[in-house]
Amino acid sequence: MLELPNAQEGDSHAARSMQLFAQAVGHVLLDGLIAALGTAVGGLIALPTLASYSLHMEVAEVLMKIGHSLSGCAQRAQHVSGVIASL
Repeated sequence: MLELPNAQEGDSHAARSMQLFAQAVGHVLLDGLIAALGTAVGGLIALPTLASYSLHMEVAEVLMKIGHSLSGCAQRAQHVSGVIASL
């Protein structure tokens, strides 16, 4: 029979089974808790950073497209005013 550190001769089979279960499952639950905490901390730190980087990239892209559009409009307006002035 399996000897457990806290098992005594008078303990029943059910008590020893519960103790073994608690020792085995307790470590698994502790591992799961550590993994969950690590995931939560990583999510709280990394995701906002990634989101802000993505947002910065999208804002920069939109501003660049607006700049190209304004530049194109200015060139067309300058071309049209040059054509009108030559008439």
